[in-house]
Amino acid sequence: ARIAQYGLSIDELNRVLNTALAGAHAGVVYEGERRFDLVVRLADMRDAGPDKVANILVPLPGGNKQIPLGQLAEVRFESAAAQVSRENGARRIVVEANVRGRDIQSTAEDIQALIDKDLKLPTGWFVSYGGTFQNLQEASARLLLTVPLAMALIFVLLYFAFRSLAESLIIFSAVPMAAVGGVFALWLRGLDFSISAGIGFIALFGVAVLNGIVLISYYNRLKEEGETDVTGRVVHGTLVRLRPVLATAAVASLGFLPMAVSTSPGAEVQRPLATVVIGGLITSTLLTLAVVPVLYHLVFAGKRRKKRRGEEGKNGERDDGRFPLPGALVALLLLGGTAAQAQAPVLTLDSAVARALRGHPAITAAELEVQQQDALRKTAFQLEPLGAQFQGGQINSAAHDYNLQAVTGLPFPTAIAQRARYLKESLRLAEADQGRVQAAVRESTASAYLQWAMSTAYAKLLQQGDSAMQQLAAFAERKFNAGATGRLEMMSARSAADRSRLAVQQAQANIVVHAAELEQWTGALNGAVPDSTALRTAALQPAPAAANDPVVAAAAQQAAVAEAAWKMERGQWAPSLQGGAFLQSIDGVTPFSGYLLGASIPLPGGGQGARTKAARLQSEIAEQHLEEVRRSRSAELARTRAERDQLLRSLAYYDDAGAQLADAIRHDAERAYYAGDAGYLELLQAMDRARAIQAERLATRLQAALSVIHLNALLGQ
Repeated sequence: ARIAQYGLSIDELNRVLNTALAGAHAGVVYEGERRFDLVVRLADMRDAGPDKVANILVPLPGGNKQIPLGQLAEVRFESAAAQVSRENGARRIVVEANVRGRDIQSTAEDIQALIDKDLKLPTGWFVSYGGTFQNLQEASARLLLTVPLAMALIFVLLYFAFRSLAESLIIFSAVPMAAVGGVFALWLRGLDFSISAGIGFIALFGVAVLNGIVLISYYNRLKEEGETDVTGRVVHGTLVRLRPVLATAAVASLGFLPMAVSTSPGAEVQRPLATVVIGGLITSTLLTLAVVPVLYHLVFAGKRRKKRRGEEGKNGERDDGRFPLPGALVALLLLGGTAAQAQAPVLTLDSAVARALRGHPAITAAELEVQQQDALRKTAFQLEPLGAQFQGGQINSAAHDYNLQAVTGLPFPTAIAQRARYLKESLRLAEADQGRVQAAVRESTASAYLQWAMSTAYAKLLQQGDSAMQQLAAFAERKFNAGATGRLEMMSARSAADRSRLAVQQAQANIVVHAAELEQWTGALNGAVPDSTALRTAALQPAPAAANDPVVAAAAQQAAVAEAAWKMERGQWAPSLQGGAFLQSIDGVTPFSGYLLGASIPLPGGGQGARTKAARLQSEIAEQHLEEVRRSRSAELARTRAERDQLLRSLAYYDDAGAQLADAIRHDAERAYYAGDAGYLELLQAMDRARAIQAERLATRLQAALSVIHLNALLGQ
């Protein structure tokens, strides 16, 4: 109001303050060929305090008068964050660490286990692992695809080269033999498995089959030259090809030897790769010279014996185990179809929550706490420690006598009753905390599951858009080749298709991230996929009826425990009853016995009064905290219900008119572009708008589902 009264604005005050303290650009100073910015600011203001800043004069409109800054604003210095980092619309705090002396995978797993065990994050916070560990996870996922693909390609190429399934399998047996040597070499050198080692295995598999190709190809050559005896082919071919086999392995091994012993920059990548190749080639070469000839002899000598007995069947002329190419392709297609039918298991939202409630450490800890408090209830009635005393010597006369006595105490009955009540309320508090923990785990698990399902649905949406973009890019290229359009449109279409493909890859990476976040609640997912209807079902779930809020229930029980503790302290003013017995002798004659009765009464100055007062104050604090929690949760409940109502209205639009609008925009734009009535830029804008509407629909579904989950948590459902 004061700033507006003088006709000023916030921007003008900020400009004056920035110019006075940091300086502002006022011109340029030239010194020969060099140029410097001329900056003007107030002198002696780098270490200015609040008083000096408040005395900075601000010119009023018109330029005739000035007014101190302290009359327009309150000036004070406060500490604030130097930088607030954000990622995907959320604040991010980065904790960095370097690993030395061990592998990143086990280090990250140890860190993750400690964080899951000891770090209790509030709602909305989560931990993600990036950097080199994230690169390792992504590269490992790619290796799970590339390694089987490389092995399949090797096998297919072997079949095309020999046109024999049996010979291809015999040569392919060098792959597991090479893998054994690669693993043993890594263990022998104390190296961990890494991405470079995985690449080394791919290279190793390709080189390892060369030895088998050298042997089998020469066996076939001997057969074509008239050598009909299988044993003779094997013995003669192995002896002749011994030197080429050793030379093939030696060339590759010696080529990788400098990389295996390298200590220069980049050696951490070269050493595992070279170690795998060298170790694998050693074992594969030795075993190839022994195993491949034996397998060849077993397979083809048996076929020859069957042929001689007339059991070769319709294809008896093929005594070398060769099969036509179409038969092999049919077998591969059947195998592929069988693999495609093995779908990944579907994990539903209820199953994920049940798994979290059954096995999460926080749930187990809450159950153990209930058992602990139940065990403590048995300590309500307990005697004081038994005090025993023995005296011997000249107690009453010159004769040696002895005196033995034992004394114990018993709290007053009212004190026992108050302690029993306190322990009972503590047990109820543990049960209330168990309910609160269950609600929190249920909400966190459901939220993580919905984020996982959302990322999966969004990836499918991007994949559909990517298919359309790839088709459009191909169409634009055909138009360019036909001379119907320019190179710019064709390059723009290809660039848009590439961006779409990158977006799909990023979405698939997000699925892995959200799956890892869900696994911290449910445990390993073991390749499960989310229910495709989970988002819609959860978003349209009716709002729960009023119930008992577990957080409020825990706070109310905390107040009850504080009140019971106060009454227990107040009950300590009651006297403690004491009793005992003694055995004593006089003048060394027959001893006699008796009993002792007494009471222990607290004194006013002994500190019991202060403890009672402190317990009463703690009870009042707990009551105020309970009222604060009730107000806060009530406001949060009203706010969440209002947000859910608004989200349901938005979701109704997106499910009806929004979905139809997105489909119409996309279809009309594609039809117009293919017909030549619209340019590529118009098409791209229309498709981006349609995809944005669909993405907003998914985001609204997620928010609506999360609001229902939060309402369930607020109402104890």
